[in-house]
Amino acid sequence: MRKVLLLLLTSLFNSALAFAATLSGKVTDERGEALGFATIYIKTISKGTVANADGVFSIDLPAGNHTIEFRYVGYQTINKIICLL
Repeated sequence: MRKVLLLLLTSLFNSALAFAATLSGKVTDERGEALGFATIYIKTISKGTVANADGVFSIDLPAGNHTIEFRYVGYQTINKIICLL
């Protein structure tokens, strides 16, 4: 049975510019265990990052609607949509 990937998006900060924000958080499983080196891909702008060994990530985004894909080997891929004004 495939495990479900849970996400803890700890914060979404608007930067000093109205056109950008930093999305950061921690990728964990259903038990709260960190999923180190999970991939985070922003489909709408073809940009991505990799979480560190503790599952923590951070990525700068422009204003607009974004589809974010979270992946980790052996887990179900999760897509989330966010809107940055």
